[in-house]
Amino acid sequence: MPADGPRQLMVSLWYPATAKKGTTARYVTPEESALILRGVPGGENHPPDTIAKTRTHARVGAPPSRRSLPLVVMSPGFTFPRATLTALGEDLDSRGYLVAAVEHTYESVATTFPDGRTTTCVVCRQQQTDELGARVAKVRVADISFVLDHLLKRAPLGLRIGKIAMVGHSMGGNSAAHTMAADQRVRVGVNLDGTFLPEAPTLTRPFMMFGTTTGHSPGGRDTSWDSAWPHLKGANQWLTVTGADHSSFTDPPSLTMRSSANRSASPPRPSPAPAQSKSPAPTWRPSSTATYATSTDPPQTSPKSYVIQGDSCSSRLVCQRRRG
Repeated sequence: MPADGPRQLMVSLWYPATAKKGTTARYVTPEESALILRGVPGGENHPPDTIAKTRTHARVGAPPSRRSLPLVVMSPGFTFPRATLTALGEDLDSRGYLVAAVEHTYESVATTFPDGRTTTCVVCRQQQTDELGARVAKVRVADISFVLDHLLKRAPLGLRIGKIAMVGHSMGGNSAAHTMAADQRVRVGVNLDGTFLPEAPTLTRPFMMFGTTTGHSPGGRDTSWDSAWPHLKGANQWLTVTGADHSSFTDPPSLTMRSSANRSASPPRPSPAPAQSKSPAPTWRPSSTATYATSTDPPQTSPKSYVIQGDSCSSRLVCQRRRG
């Protein structure tokens, strides 16, 4: 979108705070909510600001509890707003991390900027091919590296950033691997149920693949994970969650449960990433069993539980990256 001038990115920051001061952070804006509902079957039957009323645990402008924090940068799935990673961001924050969720402009179904304008998913108008997916991943790598430059240089809220990790869902998880290959500052990466597109790079730093049993078990439908595994040379893990689907690693399934109980609108069901239309319709299971494989052991089963909880506070900023 060259006519729009310098590329702008919305980034949400979560960090541990000393007190519950400041206003409660909004989940999405009313404009974003309206555009999300437009793509939900039956969404027209509910107030356009329904999703904007989702409660968060974060507060805007609360004083940080510490000045030096490790950073986890997060990248959402294709068409998914960054808000869909809120529960994960708040949980990581409650455990002592600074978390930065990046929204990739013109990929998200809706992104509202501080000046009031709202952009939509321009890239969704193009034919969804492997080639387009590779281009999207390349843009995301540039976005994340720029955000790191900005955060390390500007030190928001006076925070000093220590070690850096990246977590992404779907296309964001794919981008985590490619970002690690391109940017040595990212020391650890996690792919939440994302197809590797293009082929996963060789990584010597720790990387985790965390996905569904139906699509991402060893020998599963998505062969890109089997192809990627030999290229992961660090202290790596491959985990799958029984009963999960593609969206289970994000907020929408839990919002679906709550909205169904309250007879209000279901949350968005974002479009799949390019060339990633194999996942079934979203469902939700409150508890799961994980299976894992390591670089030295064959796949084996180990019971685990996954619980999201926490209390946190946040701030926001806008980043710009010049084209060319």
